[in-house]
Amino acid sequence: MTTPDATTIFAERYARWEALHHREGPAASYPYAWRLPELARPLGQATWQTAQTALAQDLAALGRFTEARAALCPGCDPALATRLYWLTGGETAPAAFFDPDEAADFAYLTDTPHPFPASLPDTPWNAVLAYWHACRCGQTPAEAAAHHALATLRRLQPPAAAEAEAIFAEARYCIAPGWSVVWLDHALVLIDAYGQHHLKARLLGVKALALRAAGELGESARFLKLARQLAERQGAAAYLRRFDAD
Repeated sequence: MTTPDATTIFAERYARWEALHHREGPAASYPYAWRLPELARPLGQATWQTAQTALAQDLAALGRFTEARAALCPGCDPALATRLYWLTGGETAPAAFFDPDEAADFAYLTDTPHPFPASLPDTPWNAVLAYWHACRCGQTPAEAAAHHALATLRRLQPPAAAEAEAIFAEARYCIAPGWSVVWLDHALVLIDAYGQHHLKARLLGVKALALRAAGELGESARFLKLARQLAERQGAAAYLRRFDAD
């Protein structure tokens, strides 16, 4: 019997990680990600960087921001490195650092709709971001394109759909704060189901604001406390600053 060589072992494990990451989410793929750097080390710098990036992506999605930042090596996913730097308390990077997709993602992450790319590639993810941007700017855009995009993501990449549902829920908060709790609850269920815990503290904070807008002051205070506690555990200094401002 032929024993698989190191390249084959790494390739098979990475392929399994990639399939799980895209179809089931980081909670399912992390058991494959954590050992990738060890397997990649004898295979050269490029393969090792690929492995470290996979590990950092899972850790970041799971809300383990400090660990994810430590896992990223020089040359590994600079856009993710910038997002993690901001989340853990650093300054934002110049918008020119990003391509349009990354600039749109970063605008949502920092909750600053300007600058936002004037045009984006036509993808389901960008359709949801464009809907959020319009709502964040006080507009009330038609929802059909956003719902079609969400349906497409649910079919093709459920973990990304869970993230998109969170973005959509925040957009609904922007245009109807007191009525958005149902959307936020739906998004919270999905991000738990697909391990997208990087958004949980943020959504709990938005739910606290939505409950305040609906007059549920006691529940609002409870959810704001939960949001702060989770952000502290995750090392999300940027969210703590946001909650203090709220």
